[in-house]
Amino acid sequence: MATGTELTPEQFARDYPLLSKHIGVYESLYIVIDAEGRVVDTYRARNEFRVDGSRYVQRNIYTWPDGRTRDTTFPGTLRDGVLYFDTPVLKGEARQVSDDVILLVFDYVDRPVHVIETIRRVDDIRWGRTMQYYENGDLVRVAAVYHERKVAD
Repeated sequence: MATGTELTPEQFARDYPLLSKHIGVYESLYIVIDAEGRVVDTYRARNEFRVDGSRYVQRNIYTWPDGRTRDTTFPGTLRDGVLYFDTPVLKGEARQVSDDVILLVFDYVDRPVHVIETIRRVDDIRWGRTMQYYENGDLVRVAAVYHERKVAD
């Protein structure tokens, strides 16, 4: 497997089979609930996933119903079949755990929040996501992403 060096498209597809199918632009709706089951946030997202050599780049553009937006880019490194994130915002890793599931585990750098995210491929254009947020060992919220649909390559 690749070790952080330049990846050809063929190597990327071989070493990261499920992640390679997730490259493109997706739009979705996020719904966040707290530990008591109350909806505490909803927002739309446009997520762009691409690979440049051995670098993985994820750009998330969030839009709230009141018009607020947030645009964040998360670069990652592809090495030995694992996607590693080490950014000023978060540190973690993602790996394929079955034919249709990627598991992403990360910690925020500036606060004691640990996140476990499952990303499931439904078909060529649909993916599902759920995120569990833990603070000091307690589950404090869950985010579910609905209708993550590919809108561009």
